[in-house]
Amino acid sequence: RCLSDWSSDVCSSDLAGRSLTRRFEPGQTVRLSWKPDPMVVQKPLPPASPEAVETQEWQQVEHASDPDRVRDFLAKHPNGTHAEPARSLLDNIFWTHTSKTDLQSLRAYLREFASGAHATEANSQIDLLVWKAVDQSDVEQVRKFVQENPNNRYAKDARGIVDRFNARQELLGKQVLDTLNNLNLAFDKKQESKVKALWPNASEMFLKQLRLAGQKISIQPLESAKIRGDAATIRCGLNTMLPRPASQNAYLKLRYAGDQWIIDDLKVVQ
Repeated sequence: RCLSDWSSDVCSSDLAGRSLTRRFEPGQTVRLSWKPDPMVVQKPLPPASPEAVETQEWQQVEHASDPDRVRDFLAKHPNGTHAEPARSLLDNIFWTHTSKTDLQSLRAYLREFASGAHATEANSQIDLLVWKAVDQSDVEQVRKFVQENPNNRYAKDARGIVDRFNARQELLGKQVLDTLNNLNLAFDKKQESKVKALWPNASEMFLKQLRLAGQKISIQPLESAKIRGDAATIRCGLNTMLPRPASQNAYLKLRYAGDQWIIDDLKVVQ
C-alpha cells in the first residue's frame, strides 16, 4: 500500500514483511517496486561426534550415587575419555555401600575392585575381623588361623602366641619328667613321706607294696606328656619286682599346683 502524508512527504510500502521508504515532492508520483527474497533452505545440523555424545552422557552421571547408572555408562563407553573417572566413581560408590564390619561385604568389594582405591583398607579390615574372631586363649584356634591365613597382617602375632605356648609346654613337660624322676627316687629310697608329697592320693595298698623288702617300683615315661592348661596325662610303664618282675602299661594324671606337678591318679591299663 502507499501511505501519503502531504506534510511529511514520505511514502512507505510494506510488502511481504519488507518496508521501503522514498522521499517525494507534493504532486510527484513515486513508484515502489520490490523483489521477493530468495528462499532460504535450512541445512540439517551435522550429527554430534562420539566424543561429544560421551561427554554429554558423562555430565549426566558424574555425580550419580547409583552404581547401575555408572555401569551402564561404562558399558557404552568402556574405552572412552571419561572411562577412567567413571571407574573411579564406581569404585567410590561401591566402597560407600560396603559394610566395614562384614566380611562378606568387604570380600564382595575386593572381587570387583581387587586393585581399587580402597583395596588396601579392605584387606586390612578383613585381616582384623578374621583375627578378632579367633579365641587367642585357644592355641588350636590360633594354630588353625596361622595355617589358613599365613599372609594375614596378624599372623606374626599368632605365631608368637604359638611359640610362647610351645615353649611353655616344653618347660612344663620337663617339669612333669622331673616329678617322675623325683617319684622314682623316693620309690628307690622307700621315702614314703616324699612319695605322699608328690602323690597325695597314693593308695594304702600301693604304699604297702612299697614297704615290702626287696620290692622295687619305678615309673618309666613312654611318651611326652599331654598338657592342657594345669592338667597333664602321660603314658608310662609301671615296673615292679614282686611278686615277680613285671611291667604294665599305665596312665598318670597330674595337676600343676603352684610351682610343681602333683600326681592325682595312676591307672593301670590291662
